[in-house]
Amino acid sequence: MYKLTFAIVFSIISHSTFAQTPQSTSDVYNAEWRASYFKNSKNGIGIYTGQEMVFPNNARKFSNNPTYIPTAVDFFEHLIDYTNTNSCIPKITFAGHGWSNPEGGGGLPMGNAGAGLYTNLDDKRIYGDYSGFAIFRSSRARTLRDFERLVRRKQIKFCDRCLVQIHACNIEEEFGLRFAKASGCQVITSAGKTIPVDTRDGSLDHVWISTDDESDSYSGFYRFTPTPDRRSVITERIGINYTAQ
Repeated sequence: MYKLTFAIVFSIISHSTFAQTPQSTSDVYNAEWRASYFKNSKNGIGIYTGQEMVFPNNARKFSNNPTYIPTAVDFFEHLIDYTNTNSCIPKITFAGHGWSNPEGGGGLPMGNAGAGLYTNLDDKRIYGDYSGFAIFRSSRARTLRDFERLVRRKQIKFCDRCLVQIHACNIEEEFGLRFAKASGCQVITSAGKTIPVDTRDGSLDHVWISTDDESDSYSGFYRFTPTPDRRSVITERIGINYTAQ
């Protein structure tokens, strides 16, 4: 029997950890190459934003030392510190709650209410958090514009040919597209209810499911792949199952 739980997971992995280096964007992301390129890597940062054990346990599958992160300010500071120490970020695993419905999803909630990394903040109210209630913006919330600025200033650096896997319920398409363009990483997001599969023998620990029987809209996973110059991003719908790396 499977144990199903909602969660967020980011994994960002660079080619610097592996001997084989692809020659083009298509080489980077073909299925056969990815299977060997990202397999069993626990390098980089592990982050979780919920106190339930499922979140640190999920982050630990993809990193060695997961850290609790309550706000977007703490998230940025963690990335900056890692960049200063290691030159670039090879991997990020991020685990926590997503959004209660597709009308939410404007970013990534953190541990503290209203303190997430949001797509935009046109006003001080953020609607549709995981509990379904409207919440007020915290002074420690940040937007993708803040993230993009830190990347441009090279205060946050990602290693080459990185992968971002976002395991979160109901993340809007714009967030994944802009995160991919800013970071240069391929980004995976879920448009539905995201479920990690947990089996007794661990055989399906890396399988994620994204679906929503109550919605008529697409509720599977999106894949966003930036071109090498980051001027454009290829958007794909890749179905309801995804194998995390």
